[in-house]
Amino acid sequence: MSHSHLATTQPQTAGSIHYFKNDRLYYVWLIFSAYYFIPIFVIPLSGWALVLALLGYGAFVSTYIGVRYLPQNRWYLAIIAMLSIATACSFITPGASNFFMYSGFFLGVMLPLGYFIGAVSLVLLGTYFLGEALHYPFLFFSLYIMIGAPTIGMIGVIERMRVQNAKREQQSTEQIRSLAQSLERERIARDLHDVIGHTLSTIALKAELAQKLLLREKSEQAANELTQLQAITRDGLRQVRETISGVHRTNLADELINLALRMREQNIQFLQTGAIPALDKKTDNALALILRELTTNLLRHSNADRCELAFKNDDDVHTMTVSDNGTLDDLTEGNGLTGIRQRLHLLGGQLSITTVNGFCVKITLPKDPDKTGPAS
Repeated sequence: MSHSHLATTQPQTAGSIHYFKNDRLYYVWLIFSAYYFIPIFVIPLSGWALVLALLGYGAFVSTYIGVRYLPQNRWYLAIIAMLSIATACSFITPGASNFFMYSGFFLGVMLPLGYFIGAVSLVLLGTYFLGEALHYPFLFFSLYIMIGAPTIGMIGVIERMRVQNAKREQQSTEQIRSLAQSLERERIARDLHDVIGHTLSTIALKAELAQKLLLREKSEQAANELTQLQAITRDGLRQVRETISGVHRTNLADELINLALRMREQNIQFLQTGAIPALDKKTDNALALILRELTTNLLRHSNADRCELAFKNDDDVHTMTVSDNGTLDDLTEGNGLTGIRQRLHLLGGQLSITTVNGFCVKITLPKDPDKTGPAS
């Protein structure tokens, strides 16, 4: 007799309907209970003995079916009922030994291995003395139980372990899915902050410049600025859509051109030294977004008139330093710097900030992030 399919693929909690609930083969295993009737025909029963034997079988089948509708914390009631029915029916026919094997399976499903061994040992010991007291042949009663109950019970133990493993895997999958969703929300938040912050800052600067030109009656130049403003707005909308869909990509070289143009528009002297490092697409995109955020912060909060960007490529690390000559009384890290730290953490990089003689941000990235791992 095999119960290898009694558990469903969806494990249940201790207080819910257990995993026999949706098993279509559950009733099929009652076929093996037909052994109960063999001794009835070999040792003919009649009268009240036959009636009691049939009532006992009906009680066992009812209990077996009832297990499907009991929560796990009430299984012990069904097992006690099965053992009681099996013991009572043993006084009528040795075929009741079959019921003890069914009980062994449920004990295996219900109890941890150590408790299962103890419980089955008690069942075997009790049925041995029961068989001796009833003068049943050892071969057809006690031996049958001694072989069948532990064997089928171990199938129950395996089923219980399988369901527990399935539950752990399901919980692990749910945790991974939850973590992935959280990381995706953080990514979208960082990217939107960078994209929207950069775009809105540029829009504000362009609008301010256009207003000044109109006040000076330089309508042609103001119109040119407004045209650029429209293009910037459309590009910002495109970047927001791409960011939400996860396909937004920029690169360091393009961001440097954009940085130089924005600095020139604000009459900030810009100086770049060192060669742009050769990076993979993921790192290059992250560094470009970091540079964009630093530029936005400089234009928003600094009164500097000079900005320097320096690249340095050593044997093991890439270094990017952004500094200006503005004055800074207090530094409070907001979403921008927090987002930069998160990006660098994912790449195994580090961020250091100094505010002596201006604002200076130094970023270091390992050339082999797989060996370095995320920064702690």
